[in-house]
Amino acid sequence: MAQLIGRFLMLVLTVAAVGACADDSPASPSRTPTPERPAPTLPPLAEGRYRLLVTALGTTMGCEVTTPGVPLGGIPPVAAGYFSQEVTLRSVPTGWAIGPESSDARTTLTLAVTGASWPDTPVVTGVLAGQADQRAYDGPALDAGDLERPSAFTGAVVPGNVPSDGTVMTGTVSGRLTFSSGWTGQVTTCRSAQLVLQRP
Repeated sequence: MAQLIGRFLMLVLTVAAVGACADDSPASPSRTPTPERPAPTLPPLAEGRYRLLVTALGTTMGCEVTTPGVPLGGIPPVAAGYFSQEVTLRSVPTGWAIGPESSDARTTLTLAVTGASWPDTPVVTGVLAGQADQRAYDGPALDAGDLERPSAFTGAVVPGNVPSDGTVMTGTVSGRLTFSSGWTGQVTTCRSAQLVLQRP
């Protein structure tokens, strides 16, 4: 009896293995393309205009001054980065797209929020990629990497019943971030940064 059961299990495993190989075969007529991942259920956050802030400071965030620039008042350069820009939040099939209203060669920075665990938690995830350069107007510039090597974002949406200074989402960006100052010419690279999305 034990031998019979053993042979039966071997037969079942053999049939399952053959079926799996047939499914994986490119010539298999039953193979169907994998459907696209559905959009996440995101926490409530209205479309519209916001202000995006990205800041980093010190060795704990992996900041290093690569170009000292011209120090103001003789103060030595500080390993820190700062970037601020008006952006628009739009709902897209994959989640949220947060970036400037118009883009050109100097402005391609976009925060794409494509993951969430709402309503269990307000945590959201995504990527920050592209660059924005305001140095022509004495403003800052930020390079967050291209689409092949973007910076990862993990954060949370601030519930509406929690008092805040206008902050609606905050989190951490991890990757190679390059901050440039239009005022002093200093360039700083960091491995992580704090990201904040605020009402204007």
